[in-house]
Amino acid sequence: MPLTVENLCFGYRSDKQILKSVSLSIESGELVSIVGPNGSGKTTLIKCINKINTPSSGKILFDDLDITKAKPWQIARKIGYVPQISSDSMSGSVIDYILLGRRQYLNWKIKASDLAVIMSAMKKLDIVDLANMKFSELSGGQKQKVLVARALVQEPDAFLFDEPTSNLDIKNQIEIMSIARE
Repeated sequence: MPLTVENLCFGYRSDKQILKSVSLSIESGELVSIVGPNGSGKTTLIKCINKINTPSSGKILFDDLDITKAKPWQIARKIGYVPQISSDSMSGSVIDYILLGRRQYLNWKIKASDLAVIMSAMKKLDIVDLANMKFSELSGGQKQKVLVARALVQEPDAFLFDEPTSNLDIKNQIEIMSIARE
């Protein structure tokens, strides 16, 4: 599934553009890193690609989907997103937080197949023992693994990881990068 960004512009204020005519093309199967100094717009670009931020101009196409016109559930089926920083305002359990990654597939009830996908992701990340803990009570590294699990259960075509190894020890950094490559 190719991703194409053409002449993307974005600013948090009308008088200061963070992204100026950014263009890129990523082919299916590629693992790409965006590198730059703090404050250079890396996270802003990722948030525009995922339609968390709305660009002032430009085009974002993922396969046949125009991200700028897509509904959130359409984007969630195509792109899994792991943010740089998690909100501590989530008071629910870890399993509830991971379940949020399935919302674009859920109707009125959770199916056994949804629970199987969640359990598989939790096992892959070795966080099954955290299932009933409150997300807000986890360490930074544990939260990061839960965020990755939430993205995995979306079963998207691609992932956007924003500093996916932050707050993780070296063993878990290697594990998360291995999962990203996979």
